[in-house]
Amino acid sequence: MKKLCYNKLEIFKILEKPMKKFVKILFLLFAMSSYSLFAEDWFVCLGSYTNVSDAEACVLVFQNLGISAYVKELGTNSGTTQYRVFYNEKIETQDTALLMRKAILNSIGALEENSLINENDIWISSIEQTRFIAHPEKRRLIIKDSTTGNPIDNAEVKIDRRWNLLSDDYGVVPLPAEIPDGNHIILVIKGEEYIPLESSFVLTSGEITSIPQYSIVKKVDFDRIQIVLEWGAYPSDLDSHILSSNHHVFYGCKVSGNLDLDVDDTTSYGPETVTIRDPSENDVYRYYVHNFSSKDYTSDSGLSNSSAKITLIIGNEIAGVFNVTPNQQGVWWHVFDIKNKNQIVVVDEVTRTRGSN
Repeated sequence: MKKLCYNKLEIFKILEKPMKKFVKILFLLFAMSSYSLFAEDWFVCLGSYTNVSDAEACVLVFQNLGISAYVKELGTNSGTTQYRVFYNEKIETQDTALLMRKAILNSIGALEENSLINENDIWISSIEQTRFIAHPEKRRLIIKDSTTGNPIDNAEVKIDRRWNLLSDDYGVVPLPAEIPDGNHIILVIKGEEYIPLESSFVLTSGEITSIPQYSIVKKVDFDRIQIVLEWGAYPSDLDSHILSSNHHVFYGCKVSGNLDLDVDDTTSYGPETVTIRDPSENDVYRYYVHNFSSKDYTSDSGLSNSSAKITLIIGNEIAGVFNVTPNQQGVWWHVFDIKNKNQIVVVDEVTRTRGSN
């Protein structure tokens, strides 16, 4: 989040235009809602800061917009202090809180040249004010297409068979505040055209600490093997390598024979996807992951600590999921070989060099 750092003249320059739009929307909220805005279940957070002076400057901005706000000092799990700015009313329902957030965002949007506060700075929560509230950027999942890497909208996302959610136009699925810390089961469904994906994620201190995205695979009407690589934030660039008797596909050669590198990701998470079209019974396909970010430091352990995960699809079925073992030195991970079109030979070796294969 960008730090608020400006003088009084700049503040009043920002606040020159009247905020009638916000007042009208606020009045509409009162008229539409049959609930009291003085209940105690939901809060609208307007920003988070590491020092109190920035938080107080934020309060001043909102108060001059006619939006009542206050600063709350919160402790975090790391022992540091966060200063949160809250809208100065408690709200009974989530729907009303979302409407209030939208009204506040509309009022901010009316300010020209205001790049100090944006949509990601403002969120809602049902968590008690005395607890640490996770930033929404760390409480969201992203659904993507495995072959293109593009976001998938309107995917059904079922969590623990309790929460039924939908991905938005950007493939984003914000997690409800009621979902507690721990391991959770997720099921992703996108109509009949994609293979349903069941997986898991982990929440720690209110934030996602596992891989925050899921790449779902489109069904096809031909024989294929698809291998989908996903990983965490670091290292930023892991590469897929698929080798057969006569071909080697990777970022430097994206198509060779019946092997394709569909997606090459260099900015963390993936997917990085390879597809074998009409695999041969007489060939062996060897699959490796290379830590390109540390290619010159072969004893680096970043690959093994990347949370790298491989999803293997044969035909239109998920044939296996493979996770790298942490705390190993090496920049090459030989994950498996595939023989006879569908026979999986697990290797699971992290080494400093790829070897002669």
